[in-house]
Formats: sequence, structure tokens, C-alpha cells
Amino acid sequence: MKTKHDLKELHNFIELMSDLVFIKNFKGQYTHINKAFLTFINKSREDVLFKTDYDLFNKEDASRFRKIDLEILENKIDLENMEEQIVKDDNGISYFNISKQILYDLEDNEVGLFCVARNITIRKEYELIYEDNKSLLEYIAIENDLEKILTKIISLAEERNEDTKCSILLLDKSKKHLLKGAAPSLPDFYNEAINGVEIGEKIGSCGSAAYKKQRVIIENIDTHENWQPYLELTRKANLHACWSEPIISSNNEVLGTFAIYNSIYKAPSEFELKLISSYSNMASIAIEKDNVYKKVLENEYQLSQLFNNTQSGLIYINNRRKIIKANKRFAEIFGYKSVDEIIGRKTSDFHISKSSNSNFKKQFALHLKDNELFNIEYKFKKKDGTIIWCELSGKVLNKTLPIELTNGVLWTINDISLRKSYEIKLRDSELLNKNILETIPDMIWLKDTNGKYLMCNHEFEKFFGAKKEDIINKTDYEFKDKKTSDEFRLNDKLAMKASGSLINEEWVSYPSSKQQVLLDTTKKAMHDHNGKIIGVLGIGHDVTKRKEQLDKLEELNKLAKSLTDSQANLLSLFDKGDSVLFEWKNNSDWDIEYISTSIYKLLGYKKEEVLQNHFIYSKFIHKDDIKKVREEVKNALSNNLDYFKHEPYRIFHKNGDIKWVLDYTVMKKDENEKVTHFIGYITDITEQKKQQDIIFQQTKLASMGEMIGNIAHQWRQPLSIISSIATASKIEKELDILSNEDFYKHMEIINKNTQYLSETIDNFRQFIKANREISDFNLTNTIKSFLNVVHSSIIKSDLKVVLDLDDNIIMQNYQNDIIQAFINIINNSIDAFEQSSKDEKYFFITSRKEDEKILIKIKDNAGGIDEKLIKKVFEPYTTSKYQSLGTGLGLNITYNFIVEGMKGKIVVENSNYIYKDKKYKGCEFTITFDSYSR
Repeated sequence: MKTKHDLKELHNFIELMSDLVFIKNFKGQYTHINKAFLTFINKSREDVLFKTDYDLFNKEDASRFRKIDLEILENKIDLENMEEQIVKDDNGISYFNISKQILYDLEDNEVGLFCVARNITIRKEYELIYEDNKSLLEYIAIENDLEKILTKIISLAEERNEDTKCSILLLDKSKKHLLKGAAPSLPDFYNEAINGVEIGEKIGSCGSAAYKKQRVIIENIDTHENWQPYLELTRKANLHACWSEPIISSNNEVLGTFAIYNSIYKAPSEFELKLISSYSNMASIAIEKDNVYKKVLENEYQLSQLFNNTQSGLIYINNRRKIIKANKRFAEIFGYKSVDEIIGRKTSDFHISKSSNSNFKKQFALHLKDNELFNIEYKFKKKDGTIIWCELSGKVLNKTLPIELTNGVLWTINDISLRKSYEIKLRDSELLNKNILETIPDMIWLKDTNGKYLMCNHEFEKFFGAKKEDIINKTDYEFKDKKTSDEFRLNDKLAMKASGSLINEEWVSYPSSKQQVLLDTTKKAMHDHNGKIIGVLGIGHDVTKRKEQLDKLEELNKLAKSLTDSQANLLSLFDKGDSVLFEWKNNSDWDIEYISTSIYKLLGYKKEEVLQNHFIYSKFIHKDDIKKVREEVKNALSNNLDYFKHEPYRIFHKNGDIKWVLDYTVMKKDENEKVTHFIGYITDITEQKKQQDIIFQQTKLASMGEMIGNIAHQWRQPLSIISSIATASKIEKELDILSNEDFYKHMEIINKNTQYLSETIDNFRQFIKANREISDFNLTNTIKSFLNVVHSSIIKSDLKVVLDLDDNIIMQNYQNDIIQAFINIINNSIDAFEQSSKDEKYFFITSRKEDEKILIKIKDNAGGIDEKLIKKVFEPYTTSKYQSLGTGLGLNITYNFIVEGMKGKIVVENSNYIYKDKKYKGCEFTITFDSYSR
């Protein structure tokens, strides 16, 4: 299909596109290029116009590009979504999805090629890493020779990094020396020379990386102090740059190093750093698998030592619930001097009471009967009667055991009393945060459309002289006189009709002190997801002192008009006060003609500096606020106002600090009623603005506490499973009943959990990063990372997660913000399930692209949200939980993350649906982003 364009208009259009867009003529010369293209090749427009590919790229790439162009022009066939790679000046490779079509002018003449190149480098890099990881994991799973596995890793690494040589060194048992693991491309003399090198802070790249437990990048071996003792060796081997990554185990121990050598001086690219991290992680998995494999094959004595020296207590009980085997750690946990004191005792001896023993048997008999592996927390008593909390996991051993062990259970026990005490402290901390929210000095309230109160804070209780429970579902008329209530009701109605926030001042009195105060009240209509008004949110701030100051300003304006001899004395009041008086011209720059001495307190400039240097007032105003301030002035002029008040805006202090101010402005007119000057009375309200953020800051603290709990729980089950499997294998080995089939099955479980532990390290490390920055990320991987973060909460809540994801969605946004939003939503579902009695608990997540939008749908089957609350769930302090169990801020913060921070949309509704031929009801959140966010 022919595409005709006006080339002049087309030039403006392509400048708006984020992809690389360019137009070539028949000679292959660039006639139009957009800014994105220039940024990529790092050249100016003058350096590119009417140049060819041979002028801009290497000969090989240029020839390939020209051949494709000629084929399109000759065959009259458009090129769609062809993947291309370009080698940049620094030898880095960029990948693009390229589309090219013949361009026609408005007279239907061929004028060249219209080309669009979309940068897919990050996606391709992750695909390469994924392919390598998949290949290596499959190889690791079937190969037991560690050297072959490490050589395979190096072969892949060198294939991805041309002209490099790689090595893997292993830390010896003393943890002091590095031994050769695999380095097939390095010269033998070099491998022999460094074999057994002692690690140290300044020992080459690998010795330093292993010592410091962190990546070491040395771009120039010849000049770096770490390599000076080895220069003769490196020069002989033609090695001039070395990047080394420590190989870290799942329990955070150094296993060795993975290194990439270059024959030139070079720093790694971002992709090369990702590869280094990926290959070292694969090496870690291989080494740990090898270590586990060797440990499982250790002799009977070593298995016995493991049983007796493990950090978990271990006991084996028979079908009469008598202890027939125990280790030293169990004796220590329960306060016994030796294992002999425990053998033969009944488990009931360790329970707090008979009822406790009975409840324990009833609660967990079914799990044991089904031979399930599970974790429980329960209270027991020590020998001296002290109560302790323990975490247990149990497994019924093989029924082919001797008759005296038939149906026996192996229990793994850990003392978690200390952790429990920390959990109590954490709950106390959350209570403190709630109390802080209740001490916010501003009044906060929420009414429905009929004027009935739905929510209020403690300061509002003081204003009404009543408790929250006595205020909710009542109107102003039940607390205030009719005149005052009529005024409140009128302002509520005006707020519901207004397009934005309604700000007005209201005189009110506190019933306890009878003190009258002036409230600067902000009211805003609240809408549901369909745009229907559901009520009014109000915030009242005491501005009595500000009113007094404003009254003084109005008095000053009257005096200023008369220009009496007392004017100087009046103006001196501002010089000595905290507020600032400005007088500036009614021109485009607002030239300052008068300013009070108090300007020094506000902006850090002395009065003389401002006047002598002819400062203009508009330069002090924040660039994001100047348009709004000018529009307010323009509106005041067009309406011929004598006086007007600005909305709060920001100004810059001399030291760069930003301050918030209130600006009350009076028009100064000449005899013809023309406005010649503005007189402004400005007050610093920075501290008041900060208090508005306190609510959100406190809720973030509570969220961090929740994250700490997730991290604490995340590793418990896999470690317990590994311990139980290893111990069970030992017992079966002792009894000579460990078959090869069971042995390999046990090893597979241990390997799977070991890989899981390694994976969760990266997930948590990524999530708890403090920096907040926009990045490209795969949505599916982010959702899986979020699920790993809350894995322990999912297991504890017996939640079944059902995923239906589009794995090809790439977003550019704040990754940690969307993870936090997901956490708040799943916590909301978990809380809802706790208040219900559902046998099956589902949590569904779907993602897809639709009409250039990214859609994420999240729903549960917890019964939905009360219809009275669903329209205001994103408002602060809206909660369906008991007051002691929730702040009502989780979904409000989620809304701010998605809408304010990430420029997306979020709505919620109750949903009835069918899953696996059963009907369910729950709440469904729909999150929408532009196809390429931010």
C-alpha cells in the first residue's frame, strides 16, 4: 500500500517519535532524521544529513543495510519487523526491530525510504541470558562432573563475549587460596602460575573479588596496583583487562570467582555485567549441587555427625509417641543435659497441658496421615517449666522400616522464641504508627452526598466534642446550630459541583474551650470508578493567625492608597516581622520596586541585593508553578479585582531550597483605574505543607515492617525441607533401606530447594533497593518477583495463585512502585480471606496488551467489598477491618503509586465469575498503563 506524505509535515511528525526514524533518498543519503536517531549514533544533525551508511557505520554493517534498501526499492515490497544488530564504536551490540517502506510525495512520486528502528536491545539481552541459563540448568541437572559443567559455562561465556578468555577459580577448604576450576582458553603456564594464589584485598582481580566478596572491575591491568606483581605473566599471556565476579552460595558464602579477560584495555558494558552475574550464578548452582552430591555420598559417620550437630533439634518417635532417637540440639533446646534423659519419654511430657497435647494431635494428624511435609508453630515447655515457641516440621518415615519404627515420625524442631518476641515488638511499632496518624493536627473528615459523616480523625472529634462512633452516620445539624450547619452544607454542595478542590474559610468554635478559630477548609468531591460523586472529603487547617495577618494587610492597603507620612512607619512593621511585603510592576517580568527587609528570612537575599541587582520576582517562582501563578494574575486583571489570593506555590531560596508560600495580592491603580503595580503579602507555609505528608510517611514505615516479616519467613520452609530430607536419608542409610530411586528423588528435592534459595536472594535484593528510578522491565518477571517476595504470606494463608500472563510485555516505569502496589493488593485479599471462611482461596493475575494499552487484572474469591465501601476504597482511612486491624491507607497509597507516580489508572469492582465449574465472588482490580509507560 502506498503511503503519501508532505515531507515538511513529516519532518515535524518524526521528531515526536521515540523510536529511531530516518528517511533515505535513492542514493542512500540520509535526508531526514529524528532526535532519537542522532542520540543513538552520538552525532549532530549536520554530521548526518546527506551522509550514507558507509559514513556512519562499519563497512560490513553499511553494506548489509545498503543491500536491503536496494532490494526494497527494486521489488517494491515493504520490510516489516526485521531484527538487526549494530556494532557500536565501543564494540557493544545494539538490537533493533526495523521496518522500511517506500516513501511517496503528495504527487505520487517515489522519493526514498521511510525507516523506523525500535531498540529491542534490553529484551534481546534478557533473551540471550535466559537461553544460556536454560541450557546450563539442563546440563547441570544431568551432568555430575563439575569440571565439565564449569567448562560448559566458560564456553558459553566466551561465545557471548568474542575475543575474551574466561576462567573459574574455586576457593579451597581453608577459604584462603584459589584453585583452578576451569580455564580452557588461558595458556597452561598462566593457569599453573595462578593456581593456589592466596586471596587478598589487592591480589589481582579474582583474589580481590573473593576477599572483598564483591565484583572487581579492572579496565587496565598494566597500570592497576593489584596486578603490578604479575605484569610479566599477564603481558606474556596478552591479558590487559580483567573483570571478576565472586561466586556466592545460597547461604552467602564465597565459593570461587568467575573472570573475563580481554586482550585490550576495556570496561564492561551493562550487558556484559549482566552476563558476568548470570554465569557466576550458574557456577554457584553447579558448585553447590556438586557439594550437596558429595555430602549425600559421605559415609555413615558423617551422617551421624550431621544428625547430632545440626542447628535444629531432631527427634524420632514411634507409633506410641515415645522418643526413640534424639540429637544434642533437641536436648539443648528443652534444657536437658544429655540425650539419654530424653530417650523413652513421651511427647506429652513436653506439652504445656493435656489439652495442648490433645489439640496438637487432632490438628496435625491428618497431615501426618497423608505423609505431607509441613511447618507449624507451637508452644512447649522446657525441663524447668519455661514456655518456649518452636517451629516444627514432621515426616512419616518409610513403612518398610523394622516393626518397632513402623509409622514413626521424624520431627525437626527450632526454637523461635526470639523471633516471636520481635514479632510482638513489630506489632507494638505498628500500633505506634497508628497513634501518630491520629495525632495529625489538621482536621480530616469524609461525608456522603447527604451530609452524613463516614470517617473523621481525633482532631475532628475534639472539634465536635464527641467520639468517632457517635459522629459516624450523623450530620452537622446534630452537633452545631442551624446557621453554622447551613453554611457547612452549602459549602459541601458547592464542592460537589466544583471541577476541582473548593477552598474556603470558616469560623468555628471548639465546644470544650469555646475558642473561635478560622479554618482554611479544603473540600473535594469524591468519585467512584464510574465517575459518580459519592461524597466530600474535607481537610481543615487552623489559619487564625494568618487571618489576623491578612487583616493587617488589608489595613495596610488602605493606608498605602493615601500615601501619608506614616507610610514608612507602617512598612517597617514588615521589615521586623516574618512576612514579606513586595511591590512589583505590572509588566511581563514583574520588576521589583519595593521589598521589605524580611525578604532575608524568606529567600536569603538582603533587601539591597534585590533592588540594586534589579531582580525580577518571576525568577524566584518554581518553573512548574509560574504558569499557574501567571494565570491567576491574568484572571484577576480580566475580572477587575481589587484583591485576590494565590493558591500555594513554590519559590527558591538563595541556597537552592524550595519553600511553599501563600501570596495575598492587592492591585495598585492609577487615576485611570489602570493597574500599574501589585502589592504582595507573602507568608512561608513550608512547615504546614510538610505535615500533609506525615500520613503517607508513617504508612510507608508500616509497609517496610511487613516486608521485614516476609523476608524472615521466606527461607524457613525450603531450609526445613532440606534438613528433613537429609536427615531422613541418613536414617534410611543407617537402616540400609535407602534405594537408588529414593536417593535420587531426595537429591532432586534438595537441588530444587537450593536453586529456589539462590533465586530468592536476587528477588529480595532487587526489591529492597532504596533508589527510585525509571527502568525498563519485563512485566511477567516483575510479577513473579513480587510473588517470590510474598511467598511466605501466600503459603501461610493457603492461597492458590493462578497466573495468565503475556510474557512479552516490557514496561518503562518505577518497578519497585508497582511491586509495592501488588503487595498492598494481595495483603488486602489476605485480610479479606481472614474475615471469611472460604475453603478454597484463589488469587488471579492476568496481563495483556489491548488497544495500545497494558492491562493488569487482579481478583480473588474473598466475597468482594461492601458496596458501601467499594466506591471509596482508594480514599485514605477507608477500611473494612476492625479499627485495631487496619489504617485504611494501603489502597490509598496503591492509588497514589499507580495514578500519581506511574501515570496509570486503577479501578476496582465486585466480580461474579466461574472457575473450574464453580461460581465465585470477589473484588477485581484493573490497572491500565500506556503501551510503553512513562
